[in-house]
Amino acid sequence: MSRPAVLLLALGVTGALAVSTGRTHAAWGQSATPSVTQQATPAGEPIGGPGLAGAGVIVQLGPGAHRPPAVTDRTYVVADLESGEILAAKGPHERHRPASTLKMLTGLTLLPLLDKHARYRATFADDAEIGSAVGIVEGHTYTINQLFLGMFLESGNDAAHALANAAGGARRTVAQMQQLATTLQALDTTVVNNSGLDADGQLSSAYDLALIARAGMQRPDFRRYVATRHARFPAKEKGKSFAITNQNELLADYPGAIGIKTGYTTLAKNTFVAAATRNGRTLLVTLMGGEHGIHEEAAKLLNWGFANAKVVRPVGVLVDPAPERRPAAPGFDPGAAAVPAGHATDGNRLRRLTDLPMTTLAAAAGSLLLLLCVGFAVRRARRRRAMEAELAHWTALNAERERLYDLDPAPLPPPPGNLAPPPPADPMQQRHPAVGGRPPWDRHPTGPPRTVPPPMAPPRTAPHRMAPPLARPPMAAPPPYPPDDERRPPPGRYR
Repeated sequence: MSRPAVLLLALGVTGALAVSTGRTHAAWGQSATPSVTQQATPAGEPIGGPGLAGAGVIVQLGPGAHRPPAVTDRTYVVADLESGEILAAKGPHERHRPASTLKMLTGLTLLPLLDKHARYRATFADDAEIGSAVGIVEGHTYTINQLFLGMFLESGNDAAHALANAAGGARRTVAQMQQLATTLQALDTTVVNNSGLDADGQLSSAYDLALIARAGMQRPDFRRYVATRHARFPAKEKGKSFAITNQNELLADYPGAIGIKTGYTTLAKNTFVAAATRNGRTLLVTLMGGEHGIHEEAAKLLNWGFANAKVVRPVGVLVDPAPERRPAAPGFDPGAAAVPAGHATDGNRLRRLTDLPMTTLAAAAGSLLLLLCVGFAVRRARRRRAMEAELAHWTALNAERERLYDLDPAPLPPPPGNLAPPPPADPMQQRHPAVGGRPPWDRHPTGPPRTVPPPMAPPRTAPHRMAPPLARPPMAAPPPYPPDDERRPPPGRYR
């Protein structure tokens, strides 16, 4: 098959595939997660109260109250964890990248679905997850409890990916996380991946992080994970383990700290959610877009909150989950967590191959197999033609070599004139009529018979000796050195 025919066949198959799956690809290209515009705060009163619509520092000071300390974070919220009253805020509904604080939503989504005593075998995709990692090794087996520890303490993206796979896949987990955020009325949050890595369109707000943190702290298992300071995690060597430490520095330095989650990426900068209890009151602080020293700034806001909680008036409230989404338990029904039309992404900009429908995958696999078969047949025909051309070339070359270098077995014609013809090439090949093919010893094959034996060759004589070389004349004695005229010192020199 010629090359143009192969190209035409490939173009035809590609065109048929595009026509048959065009609508499917169009549906696949749509994301299940709403866009940034669709997830914006609804017009009118923002979630949590009209006082949260501002962009700067929002606080209502009472008699004897002090203003919140100045911090470098872009946004923050200081709220009472039990009542949900917001004591102070700064741009609470401004949307920024959440970084690893989004793992709070991941844990809150997967804790009701997974058995903590079940075992999970890590895959290559878990081991190859970029960003912060706890140290998952492909092929090793871990318990779900160990994976939750690795995600909450060390903020391991590999652990978050493994938990998502254990719950049915990253795509399904992302859809469930988005549904849970809607249930919690965290309308500023758009989920793209389950680890919080920087991704286009993945945003949240300080208010939404406070909603998620408050819902998570109502679960005893969630509260236990975020308050754990140290744990052991299986090492690469079988039977060994290593220590992992919670990245929340307030657990070790701030009195009464009870969690919860840190985060950092290049684009999001530092994000942090902290909670502490003092004198029977538990405060929650969420910060986004901070520079260095975000733990110290969170401690300042907590100190201000504990000192002024009784003398400031609330500026808003952390709303409860929507009633139709099981408000008593801030989880969700696994049966209702079906993936909607379209598919969410997994964090990277390339779509996952498993997101394609089976009909599209089958058509693509069949087209690829057909192209491979055609390419194999074309390659085989080309190799056969090349071998035939090479064989013809070597045949012609051998013929030319025989014509130029091989001797002709036919005898040469006799030369013209009176010159005697040359003797035959092999006298033994000439058959003698009287002696059955071999001439007698006393005659030449072409001459008359001899009566006496042939004379013997004369004996070899010794070669003549060469004359001795002539004697050289004696050489004259060399003159003495130094000459006589120089042996005598000049007169008067040594006197």
